[in-house]
Amino acid sequence: MYNLSIKTWYPLSKRIVIGGGLILVAVIMLILNITLEIKFLAGSIPLFLIGVLILTPVMGSYKTQIKVGNGFLEIKWPNRNRINILESEIDRITLSTKYIIIARKARNI
Repeated sequence: MYNLSIKTWYPLSKRIVIGGGLILVAVIMLILNITLEIKFLAGSIPLFLIGVLILTPVMGSYKTQIKVGNGFLEIKWPNRNRINILESEIDRITLSTKYIIIARKARNI
């Protein structure tokens, strides 16, 4: 099997909404702390840091990766386990701009 290395981007909309929302809440809590002297400072710093961590790649990969091993394909999706497909099980691979189809041969059980 020839080398096949494909990396596709995972939509980051959930991460952006959650991370940005936490940062926004932390900023609002900080503004309330300054203007109204409501004691939210201890809670706003951890929320801000968690929001920043969610927006960074530290929280996990956001790419789909397909790597060629010795006689198998290794597929890794974001937030899922790795899957290994043996070369002998692959019937055909169809590549498109929006998807990849790996057709397996029929299994005899």
